[in-house]
Amino acid sequence: ITGCSRTMTGSAVITINPLPAAIGGPSAVCVGSSITVTDPTPGGTWTSSATGIATIGATTGVVNGLATGTTNITYTLTTTGCQISKNITVSATPSAISGGSTACTLSTLTLTDAVPGGVWTSSSTSVALIGSLTGVLTGVISGTTTVTYSLGTGCTVTKNITVNPSPAPIGGTPQVCVGFTTLLTEATSGGTWSSSAPLTGTVSTTGTVGGIAAGTTVVKYMLPTGCYSDVVVTVNPLPSAIVGPFTVCVNSTTTLTDTVTGGAWTSASPGIAVIGGASGTVTGMSAGTALITYSLGSGCTTTARVTVNPLPAVITGTAQVCVGLTTTLSDITPGGAWSTSTPATGTVSGGGIV
Repeated sequence: ITGCSRTMTGSAVITINPLPAAIGGPSAVCVGSSITVTDPTPGGTWTSSATGIATIGATTGVVNGLATGTTNITYTLTTTGCQISKNITVSATPSAISGGSTACTLSTLTLTDAVPGGVWTSSSTSVALIGSLTGVLTGVISGTTTVTYSLGTGCTVTKNITVNPSPAPIGGTPQVCVGFTTLLTEATSGGTWSSSAPLTGTVSTTGTVGGIAAGTTVVKYMLPTGCYSDVVVTVNPLPSAIVGPFTVCVNSTTTLTDTVTGGAWTSASPGIAVIGGASGTVTGMSAGTALITYSLGSGCTTTARVTVNPLPAVITGTAQVCVGLTTTLSDITPGGAWSTSTPATGTVSGGGIV
């Protein structure tokens, strides 16, 4: 600082020691995982600048990630003190994967992880597919796959998923009328039947669905693995009871009605009685009894029996008479009663005398 100087004489020996070679190995590790760093120069020891983030074995070079952050790993030669260092980044590890560990073929299972931003993969896409961003797994065939959830840092977590076979599709007619039954079938044995709405429709251990009230119910067939097939069964209402005169004469008509509209009328014996499909008008064709059915579009029906009575035989006798005199009419069919439409013109007795 004063500018004063002195010229010195003499000599000194300076020893230049080599640095260790560059540290090899990964430069990142996940929390809860470990990596190994190496140095080809022997005789050194390892240290970590932030042991709360990562520790390292002094002689092994094994780095253990403890918390997210960055630490400086140093390799120091024991004899010379020369050292070299390398930054190691410790990244967050995904949490344990949530969701079931079994899935069914042709069904889905949703997996989740509390740490967002990762990507999903399946080790065996022939067994199960998984949405890379959604975590929705779809079973393809029975087997086992390993699902991996990976963050951008390369930190991953895995879970083994077993895919079990689903039952075959449910067969049978998924419609039934109130008060009636329909049989559902299942080709896969060993399962149990259930109904989501037993007040609408019940199901027996053999798959027989009983209609209780109009509506829908989901009938499920489940295997012990939890895999199932299901079908929506519709329970249709019945028509109301048929109303109307249930007797008619041959060549005469009677009209039947039902309070539930939109159905169609049919006769089981058109030789005895025919009925208008939309009108409900019954025409007697011959003496006897005919079963009349009223059917809704759902196939639900109600029935009634109509009796067709025979006409009396043709009235015989002289169909003319003078004022003040009589003529006798007769009918070979017994049990009838005589009447006249205009008694002021002509009377008729119980014996047919006009």
